[in-house]
Amino acid sequence: MNKKIILLILAIFTTCLIAISSVSAAATVKETVNIKNGMNNLVEPYGETALNGKFNLRVDNNLRAHVSVSNYKKLVGLKVSCYFVTRTTHMNSYGRPSTSTLSVGSTSYSLNPRVNESKRTSKGYNSNSDFSYAMTGGLSNPGVIHSIELEFEKQPDLKLEKISKKSGQYVVNIKNTGDANAKANKIGVYVNKKLIKTVTIPSIKAGKSKNVGVKVDSKYNKSKKTFKIDYNNKINEIYENNNAKVAV
Repeated sequence: MNKKIILLILAIFTTCLIAISSVSAAATVKETVNIKNGMNNLVEPYGETALNGKFNLRVDNNLRAHVSVSNYKKLVGLKVSCYFVTRTTHMNSYGRPSTSTLSVGSTSYSLNPRVNESKRTSKGYNSNSDFSYAMTGGLSNPGVIHSIELEFEKQPDLKLEKISKKSGQYVVNIKNTGDANAKANKIGVYVNKKLIKTVTIPSIKAGKSKNVGVKVDSKYNKSKKTFKIDYNNKINEIYENNNAKVAV
């Protein structure tokens, strides 16, 4: 085979590998939830709520935990940090075991349970994970969860903040409230559910805002108009229910 052809094939193969690698290695952001109830309650089942109610943890008597994250970012990984619980047996005056108490030990361990699913809705993602956190010894040598590190995929989130009128056109203020840059997309303008206009929105960096001018035909001056950013759903956003507003 011609040497140039071989080199070309190798170059194409390398480019494909790089592309696949970049797709699979999505940027992530981590948030840690400290589990106070677990450290204070070593006997009965307990629960914990955080992230303004979006995070929920439920633990049963069999050292199984259920984590759910609702209407939030896309959960892609967890790191669960635990302490072993030490059981101390107390002897009575006859030298026989009478009672026992549990206390948090100094030895720690961590787990990386898998995310069962991360389902997208218009209000965000619903994710969950179920796992056992018992180590060697099972219920006779239990553990207690003291923190959970949640790993989320970085995503843009375009929010239509407000619509105003200036110099005979509408000015649409758009903010990217996500933690990843948003690529260029389009605003769709609807009257009675009919698309009457599209305008390009330039790319917006995470945390930044932009104003986009939209001029609508004067025959629609008295009509209610719905402005929807990313109207054809080209961007994988965190939330989809904050993209539209109505103006006259």
